[in-house]
Amino acid sequence: MTQFNTRIQSADSVSTVSSRPPAAIIVALFLAYLIFVARIPLPGLRRHSAFDPLAARPHAVESLIVAKEYAAALPLALELRRSFPDEPQLIYWIAVIQRGLHDWSAEAQALEEYVRASATPEEACPALPEAYSHLGAASEALTAYERCLQFDPSDPDRLIDLAIAYERSERVREAIALYRRAAALDPFNPVLASRLSPLSEGTR
Repeated sequence: MTQFNTRIQSADSVSTVSSRPPAAIIVALFLAYLIFVARIPLPGLRRHSAFDPLAARPHAVESLIVAKEYAAALPLALELRRSFPDEPQLIYWIAVIQRGLHDWSAEAQALEEYVRASATPEEACPALPEAYSHLGAASEALTAYERCLQFDPSDPDRLIDLAIAYERSERVREAIALYRRAAALDPFNPVLASRLSPLSEGTR
């Protein structure tokens, strides 16, 4: 009888254990409740959320930029970037803010970061070389103009920008070649008439 009772108790224990849901299921259900019902963000989850420029904080930053309230926009943008460190739109906004504050070094740094992070690096032009020009960094500015043309070789404005930079560096023949390429793409561009003809006359 004792052995029989022992077997019954063992069977009851097995039944009790098997009737309990596994711990992993309990944890999963609890996490699902937090996320979808209580809507409590879990540690590390926020940084994977998508950047929405129409959300309250990004919209506030953009509104301040449009109003040219750059000093007010900067701390908000920097705080927002801590949540979205690699977001190209936000990096670009910071560059615009720094330009508005005449902090050319910070603008150049932000634009360089934008070039690395963005699928459309040409949007950093011509602001990037212009920032270096404001810093008096002629070599970096010239290199940036060359990079800008590499981003979009068929853009007549980038061709003209680099041609002007070459002209200032006394690389006249290279400048003329770029002006002519730009003229083939945009023959009615008013800049070309004022710059190409005098250069061409001077090289004859």
